[in-house]
Amino acid sequence: AIVAVSDGPLSPLARRATVSFTVAAESAGPFDSHVGELALVNALLAGVAARLRSAAGDRLGVIESAWADSSVLVPGPRQPAPVSLRP
Repeated sequence: AIVAVSDGPLSPLARRATVSFTVAAESAGPFDSHVGELALVNALLAGVAARLRSAAGDRLGVIESAWADSSVLVPGPRQPAPVSLRP
């Protein structure tokens, strides 16, 4: 299945998707707010992770190990070391 998040139903991605969410990034100020889009994507990802449970945790563990082994995620001078998401 393809899930699309776009700004309108005429989006090429939305037309090809199995499920499409249309979101607006308009605000009263001079800058567009993307809080709505971030909340939607966060909810979708949380739902997928909850449904996949251990398989998602295992995959995230493999990715985090690869990042750690390649020193991609290194703590900065004032940042704590990355915390594992695995239980």
